[in-house]
Amino acid sequence: FKAENASLAKLRIERESALEKLRKEIADFEQQKAKELARIEEFKKEEMRKLQKERKVFEKYTTAARTFPDKKEREEIQTLKQQIADLREDLKRKETKWSSTHSRLRSQIEMLVRENTDLREEIKVMERFRLDAWKRAEAIESSLEVEKKDKLANTSVRFQNSQISSGTQVEKYKKNYLPMQGKRLHDLFIKHFRM
Repeated sequence: FKAENASLAKLRIERESALEKLRKEIADFEQQKAKELARIEEFKKEEMRKLQKERKVFEKYTTAARTFPDKKEREEIQTLKQQIADLREDLKRKETKWSSTHSRLRSQIEMLVRENTDLREEIKVMERFRLDAWKRAEAIESSLEVEKKDKLANTSVRFQNSQISSGTQVEKYKKNYLPMQGKRLHDLFIKHFRM
C-alpha cells in the first residue's frame, strides 16, 4: 500500500508539474501572441499610412496631369498606379497571412485549453484513487487493531482461567492434605504423652 501511495503521490506531483508547465506555456504563448498581433497591427497601420501618402501623391499628379498632360508626368502617374496596385496586392497577401496566423494561434489555444482540461480531469481521477487507497489502508489498519484487541482479550481470559484453576487446586490441597497432616501430628502428640 505504501508503494502504491508513493506511486500515486509521484504521479500527482508529475501531473501538477505538467499542469504548471502547461500554464506557463499558455501564458508565454498568450504574451507572444499579443506581441505578434501588436506588431502586425502596427505594420498594417504603417502600410496604410504609406498607401494614403502614395494616394495623395497620385491624386496630386493626376490633377497636375490634367493641367499639364505631358509624357513624363503620364509615365510618373503610371508608375504610381503600378506602385499602388503592388501595395494593394502586398497588403492583400499580408492580410491573408495574418488571417492564417490568427487561425493557427486560435487552434493552438483551443488545443492547449483541451489539454489543460484533460490534465485537470486526470488529476481529479488520481486524487479519487489516492483517497480510495487511503480509506482502504484505514480499514485494514482498523481491522488489525480490532484483531489485536481480540487476541489480547483472549489471552487475558486464558490467564484468568489458569489462575482460577490454580486456586481450585490450592483449595483441594488444603482440603485433602492439610487435615491429614493435622491428624498425623495429633496422633503423634497423643502417643508421645502416653509414653
